[in-house]
Amino acid sequence: MKTIKTTDIKGNHAGYSENFGKGENRIQIYKDLDVKDWRVVWNWGMKEQSFWYKQDAVDFINKIYK
Repeated sequence: MKTIKTTDIKGNHAGYSENFGKGENRIQIYKDLDVKDWRVVWNWGMKEQSFWYKQDAVDFINKIYK
């Protein structure tokens, strides 16, 4: 999978989500409606991590898929 940049994630509003990759390498990043933090979901939706800043979420995505 290619390296994700902050500019690859177009939206910044609550409820926004975007998917990267396919199959078991698919990850989703979304902005939570209630807490307004960024969430990264991977491993078929079995694992989830939250971040206050979009850049931290992007760095995490790039770290797990190196």
